[in-house]
Amino acid sequence: MEGADPVEGDENIDEVVPAYEMTFGGPIFKDKLWFFTSGRYQNNQRNLTMSYTGYNYTYGTDDTRIEGKATYALTPRNNFKFSYFKRNVDYTNNSFGDVMDAASLYNNKNRESLVAANYQWVVTNNFFVDTQYSGRRYSNTGTGSQYTDLIKARRSGTLRGTRFNTATYCAVCDNAVDKKNNDNFYVKANYFLSTTNAGSHNLVAGFDYFDEMRMNNQNSVASGYRVQVRQSAIVGSDVYPIIVPGSSTSSATYIDWRPVFEDSKGNTSGRTPCS
Repeated sequence: MEGADPVEGDENIDEVVPAYEMTFGGPIFKDKLWFFTSGRYQNNQRNLTMSYTGYNYTYGTDDTRIEGKATYALTPRNNFKFSYFKRNVDYTNNSFGDVMDAASLYNNKNRESLVAANYQWVVTNNFFVDTQYSGRRYSNTGTGSQYTDLIKARRSGTLRGTRFNTATYCAVCDNAVDKKNNDNFYVKANYFLSTTNAGSHNLVAGFDYFDEMRMNNQNSVASGYRVQVRQSAIVGSDVYPIIVPGSSTSSATYIDWRPVFEDSKGNTSGRTPCS
């Protein structure tokens, strides 16, 4: 109900949070090829209490990480390194903003990976070349409401910015996408000069290119409409909007129309600093 104080105090889950880790590595071919692998898994559960309604629920993160690296010495002057990292996080009963009911919760997933390859060449005792490529890929899926109809996908709020009736954003819209990727490539030459009279000097020259992209269609409401109410009635853990007629947006009920007129084409920010 409008003006009611939030319910404070979350119930505790009397469970041990499991976290499993492992590492394994060593030589494959003596003085030629080495490898290293690691992994980590954690399932964290905790109870939270919603504002005003006092609805108690369990928020969970299922976090899995794996990593691998290989080093290959082609010759004593040539080394190649390759590494790979991947992380999957599954969220249970996630939310955006201050929510008041179970209908505002959703389950979403984050997927992230990173690959890198490095080559080092000792040309002479004074001249070294180092080159590397790395690429990161990130995506988010499942964030928001699972319904696009006008009844279940309507979002309502109160004066204090709370949300109820449905989750913010749209998980099932045809244009739902959230990606963040980047690529980096560089070549660096290093020359060490030692003289009797002028001392030692280290000369470095190179090329570095970085490109980053973001693609996101922000469907803030799955149906395209949001009902903004200023009063609500709370019955148990259920929230009911109170419709107030009028023309004032500070006290009356009004409807927002929030369509996505054009799908995101993504943006890039390629940069080439030189040294």
